[in-house]
Amino acid sequence: MISKNSFLASMMENNKRRAWVWVTSMLFWFFYYPVAMQMIMSRKKGQNLIDKVTGTAARNRLAEAAGDWLKADGVVIVFVSILAVICAIQGFSYLYSRKKVDLYHSVPVSKNRRFVVIYINGVLIFFIPYLLNLLLAVSVAGANGGMSFANARTAVISLFMNLILFLGTYGLTTIAVMMTGSIIMTLFGTAIFLLYEIAVRLLLTEYQSQFFEYFSYNSYGYLGTIKAFTSPLWYHHKAVSAISSYIGGAELSLASTVLPIAQCILLAVLFGIIAYFCYRKRPSEAAGKTMAFPKTKGIVKILLTVPVTLFAGLIVLGMVGIGDEGENCTILLLFVMAAAAIISSCAIEVIYEFDLRAALHKKYQILITGVCAAAIFCIFQFDLIGFDEWIPDPNKLEEADIMISPIAYRQSYLDGAFKVVSSGEHYSKEPGMTDIATICELSKKKLHREEIKDGGAYIWLEVAYQMKSGKTVWRDFAVSAKEEDILNRVIGNSQFKKAAYQIYDDSVYNKMKEKDSFQITYTTGINVENLSPEDADTIRQLYIKDLDNSNYSTLKNEFVCGQLAFIVKINNYGTTNFQYDIYPSYTNIIGYLKEKGLYEKMILKPEDIASLTVTNFHNEMYDKSSNAGMEDWSVTKTYSEQEQIDELAGALYPSSFDYSFNNKISNDYYVIVQLKSGATSSGYYRGDNGFYFNADKVPEWLKKDTNYE
Repeated sequence: MISKNSFLASMMENNKRRAWVWVTSMLFWFFYYPVAMQMIMSRKKGQNLIDKVTGTAARNRLAEAAGDWLKADGVVIVFVSILAVICAIQGFSYLYSRKKVDLYHSVPVSKNRRFVVIYINGVLIFFIPYLLNLLLAVSVAGANGGMSFANARTAVISLFMNLILFLGTYGLTTIAVMMTGSIIMTLFGTAIFLLYEIAVRLLLTEYQSQFFEYFSYNSYGYLGTIKAFTSPLWYHHKAVSAISSYIGGAELSLASTVLPIAQCILLAVLFGIIAYFCYRKRPSEAAGKTMAFPKTKGIVKILLTVPVTLFAGLIVLGMVGIGDEGENCTILLLFVMAAAAIISSCAIEVIYEFDLRAALHKKYQILITGVCAAAIFCIFQFDLIGFDEWIPDPNKLEEADIMISPIAYRQSYLDGAFKVVSSGEHYSKEPGMTDIATICELSKKKLHREEIKDGGAYIWLEVAYQMKSGKTVWRDFAVSAKEEDILNRVIGNSQFKKAAYQIYDDSVYNKMKEKDSFQITYTTGINVENLSPEDADTIRQLYIKDLDNSNYSTLKNEFVCGQLAFIVKINNYGTTNFQYDIYPSYTNIIGYLKEKGLYEKMILKPEDIASLTVTNFHNEMYDKSSNAGMEDWSVTKTYSEQEQIDELAGALYPSSFDYSFNNKISNDYYVIVQLKSGATSSGYYRGDNGFYFNADKVPEWLKKDTNYE
């Protein structure tokens, strides 16, 4: 049995050789928390004096600034991760030297005790300085009047989540230490443990996008949202996002909030257990070698060389394109992938043996790499999993989230924490359409790649099929714009509208109204008018009534004649606009605008225009010429005759308005309006600084006058 005093003495003795790590940790947290907090409070107080802000408003400013700093993201996450790596490597660094290993093993201390002492001390090097300086920062904020219950909660959450991040990264690095015999290989191994799954998922994602016609990046998430089940960084991000959403007002649920935190903790514990097991099994003679466990060399080698080989093939595909079916392309692809397999295998073998002559040792592993890479490549090349042929089984489908690209990607979305989220993330959390027959019929209408021509009339969709098994299947495809019946059933569906337009969301709308920055604007593309926030409920309900009566035919056959915008500041860095198009058939909201005297007032009148500067880009030349992008075929003319202005003004369409569903708008022309007041359109309204033309109303004399010669 280990006595308490003996254990503490061992910890104190171990800390003597780790003093510099203690000092580094203490200094960083001291300057980051209490020192920086005092500087922030002093600066904010100075701003309050300059702005003459006092009382509750001044305290709120201080509390907001203190809360933002106590969130401890960004730099803190990076330092916590780096400190975890340093603590693991420095604590067990004796394992890299055979002399030190012999010395440590000559001391009458069991392996179990030595591991526990070093491991716990590594955790304390992070935790104690962090906790002390965090408490000092909270005290500084409190002394300056910047503390609140919300800030105290933020400080506790930051401490808890950063401790979990440290434990996960610390345990993972410790595993790397146990599996390698030098510090360079440990760093390399740590990087692989942290990033390998992310890199492989990105690689497979790109292969799917190259070979599968209907692949959607929402299948796995992309870059910032990609999943990585073996990385503590991903679990930490997931858990912090869940907590932020809960604090912001989202419901506390097992799946979305509690589970990510539990997964974070379990992963940290699991890594610690694996590290201990590896420590127990690590042979003493492993010091100085590349890998501590010889049996893992082949597995690690193949796990590294296969992705490298596939990545080389991806580079070739990016250069020559998947559509090139020529023999030369195939030969180049095979040559590059074979070369990558051979070179990467030889390089790793040289690193293993520290001997250039070992490059071609274990040639069978090169063959295994080639076979594995070829098999994976063939799965994508020939779609052996039937990805593009997949159609949902009506009996297995529960619902579907349908994203109409021209709608989804022009909207802004907020989550329960009042943070901006992507369209895919928003739709995945909203109830989907349950009209199974319509969903399955829509899926059968998807166009093949060769059916989609530039300039053709088609609508892009991304669909998340929610299966009864709990699985989500994403597909990205286009359907013909002529499929009016099926598109009417989708866009006219009330469940679709509630997911697509957040104006239906009572929770988000009520939070917007609570913000002092909340405002509503109306524009016809040439001017912007602020509407009364007191009328917000009326405006919202009237617009929803019009939206309820709209469908695909509305978007296809009518031109946008105005636009509402709900604008709110969601953080210190900017505002979010929720833009909603108004069509001529939207009689309810138009009636309100007429009642306020805004509808006629906002229309651009020909008599107010001094001149129109029209640029004809001659886009047709780009399709005909081999020098596209190198020549300028545009022709620009200015018209100031009232007769010309009268005719052209009737064809103008604001470039800031959507025309995705209406193919009668021509972007071959771009028009700048000069008003008689002296202002151009770019300085007269908020938005894009120009107009397009209604293609049916472009006069023949304009086509001739701007013809390219």
